[in-house]
Amino acid sequence: MGNISWVEDSKLEVCDNEKMAPELISYMESIKGISTDLSYSPASDKNRNIPSRRMASLLNKIKPGELSGFKETFLFGYSDQDNLPTEHNSPPAIGDSDGMGFKNSGQKLSGEEVADISKVMGAYIRPERNRIDRGPKRTERTKCVSTDSKLKVMTYNIRGYIGKREELDLVMKQNRPTVIALQETNLNAKTNRLRLQKYVTVESKSHLQAGGRGLVLGIRKGSGLSISELIQTPHLLAAKKSGAHENDKRFSLTCVNLHMPHQTNRRKLVIIGLTRFLRKIWQKKKKSKTMLIGDFNKDTESSISMLNKIAIGLSRATVRNSKGSRMNGAVMGRMIDHITYSGFPNNPTYAKVIKSVDLSYHLPVVAEWDMEALKIPAPPRKIDVERIKKVGVSFVSINRADRRSNKVAEVKKARELMLTNKPRELWSWLNRYSGKFRSSLIDGPIFDKNRMLVTGHEEKSKAWAAHFEELAKDSTGNSRPAEK
Repeated sequence: MGNISWVEDSKLEVCDNEKMAPELISYMESIKGISTDLSYSPASDKNRNIPSRRMASLLNKIKPGELSGFKETFLFGYSDQDNLPTEHNSPPAIGDSDGMGFKNSGQKLSGEEVADISKVMGAYIRPERNRIDRGPKRTERTKCVSTDSKLKVMTYNIRGYIGKREELDLVMKQNRPTVIALQETNLNAKTNRLRLQKYVTVESKSHLQAGGRGLVLGIRKGSGLSISELIQTPHLLAAKKSGAHENDKRFSLTCVNLHMPHQTNRRKLVIIGLTRFLRKIWQKKKKSKTMLIGDFNKDTESSISMLNKIAIGLSRATVRNSKGSRMNGAVMGRMIDHITYSGFPNNPTYAKVIKSVDLSYHLPVVAEWDMEALKIPAPPRKIDVERIKKVGVSFVSINRADRRSNKVAEVKKARELMLTNKPRELWSWLNRYSGKFRSSLIDGPIFDKNRMLVTGHEEKSKAWAAHFEELAKDSTGNSRPAEK
């Protein structure tokens, strides 16, 4: 939209065909696209049509010598001004140019030419691409668990995460645990979320009134496992780690992070809730892999006693390089941090205490399994020959295909009997197939000589014996005696 002087100016030379300029002006007048205000310019802020204002400002920047290059690059058509097709403007040539990055002749624009055009247009020029191809390449993250990898589990009472982030990231980088469980992070709902480099975490915030100090469960990125939260309490955090092996077999692990409180009343409530949750998981699938790790605040004997009371088959990973996991000053204290597991086909490769980490008076405990060894092999199927001999008579085929094929064969037989005009055989086939004589094969009740209903086997045998004895008597006297 512009005034008459602006429209009739040489700016209309950008049209492919200058003969269309009067028609364009008349059309713009009909739709009131031309203003009578000579001071109005479409490049000014009065023009509310932002695309047209942008195009007007672009045309104002074009110098007289640059008009042909602008037309050649952006406004080429299927024919020249004389309506005659040219070699470089023919439809096949335009189709082969494949976008704005090429000239009409098919030559690709150089970087300098693109820079000059961007200066003239005053905007950034990007190549025309499909919407799917735009932006960074996003590949689907694989969830395949490699059989050559290790399942490394670490539990650590950090005693406050604030001020130890860089040191903790360094510990994670050096040891590279697959599953990490932290206790006493001291992060409440008002503080920032705990973030570990290359780890996906779920956490339970600290709540001083409820007695919790903050718990974290995490999984290492790139391990092929995903994590999802199951339950969250001030002293208990449970999450499910799942993935798939290369042969599409699922791998699932329920991990529980525990921080046992010191108070007796709270400790009893935590044990009751923990036992109820673990038994519920065990009842759903008794052979499921379950792991209970964390700060038990109990020595080895008390922890084993608690595991036996839970009664889901939890075993403790035995640590052999240290007698404790807590430092009392410069002296090693009790073993109160434990890693327990259930549903695993074998024991861990090793379990140890890392004594070189001193971020708190607790020491991290680590246990490792081979992912290949965690696969539960399918039980082999054995054929008991002796049992088959004993119950071989009762074997009945339940193959639907066999029954269907037998039925088709019987129908074909009846059809042949009907086509070959064999009424007797067809009638016997109908009686047999309809089950008319099936009742005669049933061992049902009978009447004795007194017309009493008899159902027992011995009573029926006596009734049949009496019946045949009565039939054997010679009432006429015509039978030959034995002497004759």
